[in-house]
Amino acid sequence: MIPDKWYEEPPSIEEIPKGFFVVIVDAAFKKGITGTAVVIKTKRKEYAPQTYSARSRGPIHAELISIKKGLQRLRNIKKHVKGAIVYNDNLYANFFLKGIWTPRRKYIKETVENIYDLINELGIKVEFIWIKGKHIRRVDRLAAKERRKEEERKEKQIQERVMKIEERIIRGRSVKICERDNKFFAISEKGDSLHCYEVSLDPPFCECQWWQKRWANKPEYIRKARALPCKHMCALAEYLGVDIFDIFEKQIWRVD
Repeated sequence: MIPDKWYEEPPSIEEIPKGFFVVIVDAAFKKGITGTAVVIKTKRKEYAPQTYSARSRGPIHAELISIKKGLQRLRNIKKHVKGAIVYNDNLYANFFLKGIWTPRRKYIKETVENIYDLINELGIKVEFIWIKGKHIRRVDRLAAKERRKEEERKEKQIQERVMKIEERIIRGRSVKICERDNKFFAISEKGDSLHCYEVSLDPPFCECQWWQKRWANKPEYIRKARALPCKHMCALAEYLGVDIFDIFEKQIWRVD
């Protein structure tokens, strides 16, 4: 039976019975980027905090992911586990896990199912306890630090994409665009020979080897999410007087 005071704040390592584990988790969410932190305690032992980055669809989803990470971390501890208490500060995540609310959104439902799959794998009883954030500030700070770290990494990736496209815009200025039968063709020189490729911006497409090798065989939803333009598309955008950065906005600025 869990002591009443444990519902107010997590127990110290001296209070935890042998074989039982306390898992304290939190998430820091902003614009799809999530940092999570996990602290695990057992009798007279606290494990080194672990932090993780993730993509999530909102703060509740982020908290559920942090709980999943905590149970994954517990699973990897090579000790006999009799039972566990999982603390976090998001009341709505606890509502889903306790069956008070039924998830309707697919990503929430899948994450809740993942959590219960982990519990079944552990073969133990897990109690989920909502707790005020002031009692897990250390974990909250670790999660926020991890999110900022991931934001910096993503910002660097975005800037690298921008630089690549700017380079292709410059290279594309040596490409000539022609129109024929309501289609566009890019003509570029390679050595002593001319190469002609059909090119389009809607939908994004080019017959050049670069585009064909990287994106031609990918499903449309992947191209819309991740494909970046070749120099021929950049040349076509300038020919049409449109901004290539607007056309590929989603792919350039994505954080997944």
